[in-house]
Amino acid sequence: ECEADLPPFSGYTVLRKGEGPPCILTTIENFDAEQNAEAEAKDIATENKEGGAIYIIGAGSEETCGRYTKMDKMRDGVPQFSMSRDTKEYTICRATGSRSRKTKWWICRTDRNGIKEDIDFYNKTDDSDSPPGLGFETLRKGSNEPPEISL
Repeated sequence: ECEADLPPFSGYTVLRKGEGPPCILTTIENFDAEQNAEAEAKDIATENKEGGAIYIIGAGSEETCGRYTKMDKMRDGVPQFSMSRDTKEYTICRATGSRSRKTKWWICRTDRNGIKEDIDFYNKTDDSDSPPGLGFETLRKGSNEPPEISL
């Protein structure tokens, strides 16, 4: 059994002229995770290119972050996207208000597990056929930063 301390993982400098940044050491577990993340990123890019899924990142309401898949059911003439987490359902959809007549994209919780009505976290006035990547407004049930959507 070797109980030697591991060397630091970063902070090394290049002593000879060379290209690129100083090296960074990583554990095998981190290396595998990096390789998996790279492969997952390629899968995400392919899936996004085909329009099968979109990703919410950076939302203050963390429960809304994640991978949303395209639903078979259309709403307002365009696809909607959903994500299931535990017993909760989250939806990204476009709808035109009956009173305001404004077309908006919504990010909301739509299951009926302990709630009577949808919980609206974010929206953006936009009549495009796919969700906007930026510019969502935080609603009463949303918190902190509005999300970014990876299309």
